[in-house]
Amino acid sequence: MSDANWFDLVPSTMSAVASIAAAIAAFGAVRVSKESKLFAEQSALAMHHADAAKILSEKVRLLISSTNEFSELAYSTWADWAREIEFQDNREAGGTNPRPLRHVLSDASEMLVTHGASQHKEYGPIAREMFAIVRNGIGNLNDAEYEKLLRIADGTICSFEGTFGATSLHNNISDAPAFRWAIYQLNKRIRPEVWCEIWKNAWQQNGWLGKYRSSHSSLKQLLESVIASLESERDKLAHTVFPLSANSALASKYELTLDIAQTLLDLCSLELVEHYSEDPHKDDVIQLILYSMGMAYLVVETRNSLESSARPR
Repeated sequence: MSDANWFDLVPSTMSAVASIAAAIAAFGAVRVSKESKLFAEQSALAMHHADAAKILSEKVRLLISSTNEFSELAYSTWADWAREIEFQDNREAGGTNPRPLRHVLSDASEMLVTHGASQHKEYGPIAREMFAIVRNGIGNLNDAEYEKLLRIADGTICSFEGTFGATSLHNNISDAPAFRWAIYQLNKRIRPEVWCEIWKNAWQQNGWLGKYRSSHSSLKQLLESVIASLESERDKLAHTVFPLSANSALASKYELTLDIAQTLLDLCSLELVEHYSEDPHKDDVIQLILYSMGMAYLVVETRNSLESSARPR
C-alpha cells in the first residue's frame, strides 16, 4: 500500500477510535446517571420513611421491655409447672425407665406448637389447629395400641418424635404416634381425678394459669395500642409516592412486628380454654393442660423472634 493510502486511512481510523471513545463515555455517563438516580431515589425513600422507621424502632423497644415479665412467667408456666406436676407421677406405670413426666409434658406441648405453626402462618388458624386436641379429643385410646407403642418406646431416651418419627404436616397431630404416646404416658402415670385437681388449682389467683391470665390481661391495652400505631403509620403511607411496600426491608419488619404483637394479643391468650376452668370433662383435662403449656411456650418463642428482629444485621 502506498504512503498516500496509509494517510488516507488515518482520518477514518481516528474517527472510528473517537466514536468508540465517545460511546464508552456515553455508556459511563448513563451508568453514572443511573447510579445517581438510584442513590437519589434511595435517599428520598429513606427521608420519606424516616418517621415510619423511628416509630417502628420505638414500638419494638417498647414491646421488648413491656413483655419481659410476661415472657418469664410464660417460660415458668411451660417448664416449672411441668416439674411441679411431676411430683404426682406414678413413674412405674410408664414402662421400664420411662422419660421423666416433665419431659413428656414439654415434649408434647412443643410438638403441638410446632405442628400448628407448620400448618398455618397466621395466628388465628394456629390457635384453632392446636385447640383441635380439645375440641375433637384424642380418639380411640386402647390397650392394644398402648402395648404396641410401649414395645417401641420402652427404655428409649431420645424425643418421642426421634423414637416414632416426625408428625406429618398433612395429618392431625392426634393421629401421630409420637403425640399419642405422650397422651398414653400422661394417662397411665397420673389418675384422672388428680389431673382435674391440677387443672383447677392452676386457675386459682396464684395458680399458674391464674397468674398467666392476669399478666396477659395487663398487656392487652399496650399491645392493642402498638398494633393501632403501626397500622396507622402503614396506612398513612399507603397513598403517597413511596408507600411502605416500596421499602421492602422496612415493610418486612413492619409486618413481622405486627404479626408478633397480634400473636401475643390474640393467640397467646387463654380465651379458648377459660370456660373449661371450673368444670372440665375428665377426658379433656390432659389436652387442656397441653394446650395451655403450648400457649406459654409460644409466648417465649414469639418474644425470641421479637428480640432477634431488633438485633442489628
